[in-house]
Amino acid sequence: MKLKLALLYLRFKNNFIKNGHIWIVAAALLIGIMGTWLMTRETSAAAYYYIDLNGNQGVASACWENNSGLICERTYGGKIAVNEYWRSQ
Repeated sequence: MKLKLALLYLRFKNNFIKNGHIWIVAAALLIGIMGTWLMTRETSAAAYYYIDLNGNQGVASACWENNSGLICERTYGGKIAVNEYWRSQ
C-alpha cells in the first residue's frame, strides 16, 4: 500500500511539474500577493487636515502620534505639533 501511494505521489508530482501547472500556481499566487498589496497600501494623494496648537487649520501629507503628542508633516514642508487631525475621504 505504501509503495502504491509513493508511486501515485511521484506520478502526480512529475505530471504537475512537467505540464507547467506549477508555473500557473506560482503566477496566480504572485498576482494575488500583488493585488492584496495594492489594495492595502495607502495612497499618497489622500490629505490630512489638522488644527494646530494656535487654532489654525492646515493640510498635511502625513500625521502620526508619538511620545510628544500629535505631529503632522505639512504639505509644503516642515513638521508641526497639532491638537487634532483627520484624514480626507
